[in-house]
Amino acid sequence: MKSCFNCGHNNSEPFCPSCGQKRIEKRLSIGDIIRDGLSFMFSLESPLWHTFVMLFKNPGRLSREFIAGKRKYYYKPFQYFIFTVLLYFVVRGLLDFDPVDNAMKMQGQKLENIPDNPSIRAGHFLSRNVNYFLPVWAVVMAAFDRLFFYKSPYNYAERVTHTFYTVSHSVFFGALLTPLTIISPFMDHLKYPVLVLWIIYSITSFHNRNYAWTIIKALVLAILSFAVYVAITFGSVVLLI
Repeated sequence: MKSCFNCGHNNSEPFCPSCGQKRIEKRLSIGDIIRDGLSFMFSLESPLWHTFVMLFKNPGRLSREFIAGKRKYYYKPFQYFIFTVLLYFVVRGLLDFDPVDNAMKMQGQKLENIPDNPSIRAGHFLSRNVNYFLPVWAVVMAAFDRLFFYKSPYNYAERVTHTFYTVSHSVFFGALLTPLTIISPFMDHLKYPVLVLWIIYSITSFHNRNYAWTIIKALVLAILSFAVYVAITFGSVVLLI
């Protein structure tokens, strides 16, 4: 009988009855690393897969279940945020895409003629470091959620949990739409209605309501939270650059 390498429990089973780790019989190999990575990404039983599917089916239910204590089944909000941001930057890197340059192209400007001014420099800085600034949006969105849906039983931290999922999945949509923008820069306009519709769907499902007044409040929340987020981040960067 051998001891589990993870917790030290003596057992002869394929999986440790104490901690659940699979019994290790050989040294770590490259194949093990690849299999673990593929299992993490694509296994139907992985928390990432459960989180990804539920965010499409019912994002509010995901947040409510996570808040209620169903933590192991789903990916944690900040972990999912890191995953989607990494995916977004990988897609951008592979396609050599810059959203600021793309916006300039849509205005009919050539890249070599783009002026070097504080607004352009701030835009490029925010674009390259969006992973540091997007959490601000989640915090701002949660504040507006508490203001507009003050009768809901959730505290501020629980609302931040949901808005982190909401912002993270918005980043996923950004990664999904980036290849379409490469095909046609005009497709960049599509991200804004998609973003607004997604936030409305996410907020209404979180509060488990779908009547007209809730949809209107979610629409205003989406627009105001994004406007305040842009004002805070863009304004701060312009002043510092």
